[in-house]
Amino acid sequence: MKITDIIGNGNAAEKLSGATSKDTVIGANAQFTGNVVFTQKLTVSGTVKGNVESNDDSDAQVLVTNSGLVEGDILAPTIVLRGEVNGNVHSSAKIIIDASALITGSSLVIDGGWTAE
Repeated sequence: MKITDIIGNGNAAEKLSGATSKDTVIGANAQFTGNVVFTQKLTVSGTVKGNVESNDDSDAQVLVTNSGLVEGDILAPTIVLRGEVNGNVHSSAKIIIDASALITGSSLVIDGGWTAE
């Protein structure tokens, strides 16, 4: 019997959460201070006190969940907002703004298109 037969191969949490090993998650009980540079997918359920920016990845996506708070600017191709952003938001592809979102900033720029739900 292998240890992976007992504890699994590490993919169980990914399957349950829908996250992959290439996703970055800032959990609901976490607070991060500083700028976040990411690739692929970033989910913010906690607090980020700093700017959020994708690293030259045309498929990158930021999701700010209902419990998420970003106190800084967001720059990414695809942005989904359900929580709060106190800063400017710039998307090069698309942005989805849920009815629960609160955005406080001087600019909201969407180069590709947008959807308000």
